[in-house]
Amino acid sequence: MPGLELRELDIDDADQWIALVLRNRDPLTASNDGSLPPSTMAEVRQWLSSIGERDFQPGIWLDGELIGHVMVSHISHARASEQSKAEMPGSFGVGYWLDSVHTGRGYVTEACRTLMDYVRREFGATQFVSAVKEGNPKSAAVLERLGFEVTQNSNGEMIGYRLVDPRSETALGRTPVDGPISAT
Repeated sequence: MPGLELRELDIDDADQWIALVLRNRDPLTASNDGSLPPSTMAEVRQWLSSIGERDFQPGIWLDGELIGHVMVSHISHARASEQSKAEMPGSFGVGYWLDSVHTGRGYVTEACRTLMDYVRREFGATQFVSAVKEGNPKSAAVLERLGFEVTQNSNGEMIGYRLVDPRSETALGRTPVDGPISAT
């Protein structure tokens, strides 16, 4: 997509990040567990310093403007039980959000697809998992466009999704991209 870029966030982006989070406070709170992404300078500093080696959390940029966030995180670095970590060494969690004024244009789908392609190639991902709060059909539609399937209704509020064997050319909806992405 012209003008769309994934770029690693750093402390120089903190002011844009905080403004974006605060501008989207209501939709973010409604679509999550009630919490917000880091929204103060101290929280942003702590979050950026805690991103693991196999965790990818670039900003989604459109023509130089920060418009959202996508995350692909290795299960061993995510909050998972020891059993889950042992059973799913090639598993990565996927999450995302976008400025409400930019939804419905395919930006999140493309950002997820690009980052997932990269993680599949570079780290041998064999499975991606995600969860969507019930009543959030736009977020569910992103996962469905990427080829995810519903796996569980985990607690009555969140619906679990999984994409297995993303190495196939059709699993991500197109032939995998060769070459680097700007997120690393």
